[in-house]
Amino acid sequence: MIRRPPRSTLFPYTTLFRSQIIIFAIGVNDSQYVKTKDNPRVSIEKFQNNLVELINQAKNFSSRIVFIGLTKVEDEKLMPIPWSDEEKFYDNDNVAKYNSIIERVSSEHNLQFLNLLDLLEIGRAHV
Repeated sequence: MIRRPPRSTLFPYTTLFRSQIIIFAIGVNDSQYVKTKDNPRVSIEKFQNNLVELINQAKNFSSRIVFIGLTKVEDEKLMPIPWSDEEKFYDNDNVAKYNSIIERVSSEHNLQFLNLLDLLEIGRAHV
């Protein structure tokens, strides 16, 4: 039987949890569009609002919040996405646009942002 610790000992556990770092690595799927670039999977306005909501919720648990930037995609292999039943696309222009939104929102909220967009070269992955 698992027993819950007495109330007086819960405080150190909640303090420990609240001192942790929350890391978000999101956005590349949101940058996808269906059929045309004017039909994004998630609109820029909705994407910004979602980021702010994530930040507000995360601040309930930690003040140490980090966003990981997006990585480039191989446009020629994902226009359209071969495994999709719909005409869905990824391209680096759109990925860069959504990446800049993550960077701006992070800055506005004084959060760390790790920009990966230009760190990885397309087709240079080593397995």
